[in-house]
Formats: sequence, C-alpha cells, structure tokens
Amino acid sequence: RNFYLTLAAIPVSLAFYSFTTSDPTAPPLFTRIINAYSDYKDEWALRNTLHTHAIEQAAFDRNLFQNETGAPRLVDLRFPE
Repeated sequence: RNFYLTLAAIPVSLAFYSFTTSDPTAPPLFTRIINAYSDYKDEWALRNTLHTHAIEQAAFDRNLFQNETGAPRLVDLRFPE
C-alpha cells in the first residue's frame, strides 16, 4: 500500500511543480504567498508614524505645562467655616 502511495506521489508532485512554474515571468508560488501577507508592513509603518507623532506632541504639551512660569496653582480645599 505504501508503495502505491509513493508511486502516486511522484506524478502529483511533478504536476504541482509544473502548475507552480507555469508562468516564467511570475515569481514562485511561495514568494507569491508571502507577498500576499506582506501588506501589513505598510499599514504598521503608517500606524507607528502616527503613534510617534502623537507621543511627541504629548511630550511637548507636558513639557509646556510643567515649565510654565507664574504663580503656582493652589486650590483651596478647605471649607469656608
């Protein structure tokens, strides 16, 4: 039984190979599969750029408020009794 499975695997693998290399100008099958899932790189690059700009703006705002001059902010929390 294993002999026949091995014997049948040879033409199946040759057919698969000829199918994957049918177009000589196209990249190999596995390269096409990898490229199909590589679109996330651009999306993540854009997301990281937006995140970096948001963090830089938050740091600038925090620095602006922490280094302001003038009277210190005091909030009277006592009851006026």
